[in-house]
Amino acid sequence: MTKANNFPILPNDENLIGIIGGGQLGKMIALSASRAGYKTHLYCPKGDNPAEAVVDKITHGQWDDYAKLVEFSNDVFCATSEFENIPSKSLELLSNKTKVVPISLVFRCAQIRSKEKEMALKSGFKTPKWFLIKNTDDLISSIKNLSKEGILKTNSLGYDGKGQFGINLDKCFEEVQNSNMSKLGEDGKPIYNEKGKVMKGPNYFKPNLNKFVA
Repeated sequence: MTKANNFPILPNDENLIGIIGGGQLGKMIALSASRAGYKTHLYCPKGDNPAEAVVDKITHGQWDDYAKLVEFSNDVFCATSEFENIPSKSLELLSNKTKVVPISLVFRCAQIRSKEKEMALKSGFKTPKWFLIKNTDDLISSIKNLSKEGILKTNSLGYDGKGQFGINLDKCFEEVQNSNMSKLGEDGKPIYNEKGKVMKGPNYFKPNLNKFVA
């Protein structure tokens, strides 16, 4: 098969569209391609893959099975993915063999939530208020800038509700406030050392926010 860089690609027996990932979105891509007259070749690990029922060809392989990825790329005119969490090395390998749409750079950006939101803002899109949380201090400071409830999400490998947790911000704020008050002495006043620095009282405890993450 001769691969050219020009688009559009006309449907025929040689111009197979590669679909990476066998989930529901992969199935929808294959169905749409079929209605337009295109044949599809699916690449995904073995498992519960709804897209397998509607594609013309299937290659089972892991995301890091580079030999199978090369075999797959040689058989398709172009490829796309149903979700963003494909290892960037695998996408770059495919990009060297066939046209990947969108390009691997887009996937790398979409794999990191903070980069994705920064790109959206730079492009003129509005996003909900969000904060990058690297440690407990970041979480505490962000709580003070939010109201009611929020969602704590992993910065990568979170999709379809995975890797995200509801947070009761009122309870978190109360826990932080109680922690701050525990720094006081038995008389309810700050404790100072000889240099005038405020010290933690005998009943001080660190805020435990884990118990408010559901």
